[in-house]
Amino acid sequence: MPCFKVSFFKNLQNSDGQKFKCLQQSFDLLAESPEEAVKTAQLQFQRHCNLPHWKLHADSVEVSRQEDTG
Repeated sequence: MPCFKVSFFKNLQNSDGQKFKCLQQSFDLLAESPEEAVKTAQLQFQRHCNLPHWKLHADSVEVSRQEDTG
């Protein structure tokens, strides 16, 4: 089963007015597909932050497939 890294970001603005994405949390997960990994990570993120929905603490989510290390 492939491994995916799912990362949650918050869009912020620095004191100079420059926008940037701030990493809130990331999860390394085994899943059949990127979509399954995102759904699982969303639930874990909500539980970890004690939120009814992940978008209350993050603005975006990104997923990437991790290389096999074994």
